[in-house]
Amino acid sequence: MTRKLSVIVSFVLLALVSSVILVSAHPAPGSLAPPTTSMPKTGHPASGLSTSPLSPVSSGFPYQGSLQSGAGPANGQYDLQFTLYDALTGGNQVGSPSVNTFTNQTVSNGLFNVTLNFGTAAFQGDARWLEIAVRPTGGSSYNTLSPRQPMTPAPYAMSLMPGAVISGTSSSPLLTASNGTGTGVNGYTNNNYPSLNAAVVGTNAGNGNGVYATTNGGWAVNGVTTGNGGIGVRGVADSSIGIGVVGSSASGQGVYGNSSSGEGVHGNSTSGVAIHGTSASGEGVYGDSTGNDGVHGRASLTVKSGVFGENIGGGYGVYGSTTSNFPSLRAGVRGNNNGSDPGVFGTSSGWGVYGLSTDSIGVHGQSSSNYGVDGESTSGTGVIGHTNGSGYGVLGISTDGDGMRGVSTNGTGVVGVSTANGAISGVFGVNDSAAGYGVHGLSAAGIGIWGNSSTGEGVRGQSDSGNGVVGIASSSTGYAGLFQGDVQVTGDIHVMGTVYGTTKNFKIDDPLDPANKYLNHSVIESSDMKDLYDGVAVLDTTGEVWVQMPSWFDALNKDFRYQLTAIGAPGPNLYIAQELTGNRFKIAGGSAEMKVSWMITGIRHDLYAEHNPMQVEQEKPATERGTYMHPEYYSQGNK
Repeated sequence: MTRKLSVIVSFVLLALVSSVILVSAHPAPGSLAPPTTSMPKTGHPASGLSTSPLSPVSSGFPYQGSLQSGAGPANGQYDLQFTLYDALTGGNQVGSPSVNTFTNQTVSNGLFNVTLNFGTAAFQGDARWLEIAVRPTGGSSYNTLSPRQPMTPAPYAMSLMPGAVISGTSSSPLLTASNGTGTGVNGYTNNNYPSLNAAVVGTNAGNGNGVYATTNGGWAVNGVTTGNGGIGVRGVADSSIGIGVVGSSASGQGVYGNSSSGEGVHGNSTSGVAIHGTSASGEGVYGDSTGNDGVHGRASLTVKSGVFGENIGGGYGVYGSTTSNFPSLRAGVRGNNNGSDPGVFGTSSGWGVYGLSTDSIGVHGQSSSNYGVDGESTSGTGVIGHTNGSGYGVLGISTDGDGMRGVSTNGTGVVGVSTANGAISGVFGVNDSAAGYGVHGLSAAGIGIWGNSSTGEGVRGQSDSGNGVVGIASSSTGYAGLFQGDVQVTGDIHVMGTVYGTTKNFKIDDPLDPANKYLNHSVIESSDMKDLYDGVAVLDTTGEVWVQMPSWFDALNKDFRYQLTAIGAPGPNLYIAQELTGNRFKIAGGSAEMKVSWMITGIRHDLYAEHNPMQVEQEKPATERGTYMHPEYYSQGNK
C-alpha cells in the first residue's frame, strides 16, 4: 500500500552532530567541529615549508541528517530546502544566499548528506537556526518542519568569535613558520578594495593596539596584496586623535612602504592625520618608488592637507630630494590637485615653501587650469625662489591658467631681486606663444605691475618685432599711459589718440655743441585741431601765382586762414585772389618775379576728428577731483 503525501507533515529531521566529517580545514564560524588531524589549523603548510598563502577555501560546510517517515526511516528521492535565520521563531533570513535548495537527493535508510553554503558573512559569532522544508521529488509543494535546528559551535570555531584573543610569535607561530625568522601573523584574502574584508583586522575599543607585532630582525607586519586596488596593510582611526598606523623605530624606518608601480604607503583620513611620521634623527616619513610616487597625499576636505609636514626644530617639515633634472617630471616633492585648491600649500612664519637648487629648479609649479605655485602672504613674501646655479629660483608653467601667482594683503605677492650686474633680471617673463604674455599684471584697484629702481629701469619693455610696451585703457576715465614726470623719446612718436601734458616739448642735440648741450623746443598749441602749412611762391609776369597743395589737403582741412609777406620789396597790394578750392589757392596784387612767403592753417575735419571733437574745458573725474597736476604752484603740498 502506498503512503499518502500528507504524512510528510509529521517528518522529523535530526542533525547528527557527532557523526559529521568535515572535508575543509577552514570551517565557517558556527559549523560543526573539525576532525582531529595533524593538519595545521589554518590550512597553511607545516613549519619549514613555504609561507605563501594557499588557494582560498570555500565557505561551505557538510551537513548530515536522518529523515523519518511516520515511525520508520525514509527511503527514495526527496527535495530539500535549508533557510538560515537569526532567531528560533520569526527573525530575519541570514546569509547570501540565505536559502540552499537541493533537488532529487537520495535518502537511504533515512540518511542524507548535503553541503550548505550561506557565504562568508553569515557567521559573525551570533546565534543561527536552520529551517528545513522537504517534499518527495516531483511533489507540488514543500512542507516546513518544526522546530528550527540551532547551529552549535565547535571548540576551534569559538576561538574566532568576536572578543576572542589570538596570539602568536615568529618563534612559536600561530599560523606559519617555526624557525624564528618567518612571519608572526600571515593573513590572506582574495577580496579587492573597496571591500572592507581584510586579511588581518585588529580592533581595540580602548587605548591599546588593535594589532601589535614585534620582531628582532624581520618584518613585524608585512602586508601583501596582488589584487587590483587591494590593500596590504590598512589602518583606520575613527577618532580625530587616533592614529590608523603607527610606525616606531630607534634608528631605521618606522613604516617602510615599497612599490614598483602603485603607492608604497597609502594613508586615508576623514578628519585626523592619515600618516604621521616622527623621527629623532632620520626621516619621519620616507617614500621610495621606482615607478610612481614615493609619498602621495590626498585630502578630501578643503581645510585639510594631503601631506602635512611639521618641524618644531631647525629642519624641514617636508623635505623632497631628486637627482633628476628638468624637464624630467621626477620631483623631490610633487603636489597635484584636480580642483581649485593648491597642489602644495606652505604656511609658516618663516618659509612656507622653500626650494633650493644648485643647477636646476628649486620649486616647480605646473597647473593645467589653476595656479602652478600660489604664494600668499599677510605681511611678508608669498614666494621666494633662490638658485645658486644657472637654473631658476621659481619657474611657473601653465597650459591654461596662471603659471605663478602671488597674492598679498599687506606686503608683496611676488618680489624679484637680482644683485648681479648685466642682463640678469629680478623677474623674467617668457612667453613662447604669440597670443600670451611674458609677464601679466592684473589689479582690481591698485597697481597691476610695479617697477621700482634706484639707478636702472623700473620697467623696461623690449621687442625685436612687435611693441616693447603697450598700454591699453578700457574706460574713458583712465589713461593708456600715465607718466608723472618728464618723458624722453629717442625715436618717432606715432599718436593714434590723445596725448595730455602740461607742455609738449622736444629735445635734440645742440648742432653747435652736440656733445655738451641740448636744444629744447616747444610745439605750437591751439584750442582747435589746427594744421599749419607754409611756403614761398614766385609771382608770374602778371603779379599772380597759383599755390598747389597736396591731393589730400582739402579732405583733411576746413576753415582756412591765410598770411602773405612780400620778400625783397614792399608788397602792399598782395591779396588772396582765389580761396582754396580743388586743393589750390591764388595769390595776386604783386609785381613780376616777386617772392612771397605764404602760410595757411586749417581745422581738421576727417572722420576721426568729427567723431572726437576737442573738449577745451572739462570737469575732472571723481577720482581726480581735489588734486592738482602741479600742486606746488597752488600751495597744495603733494595733492
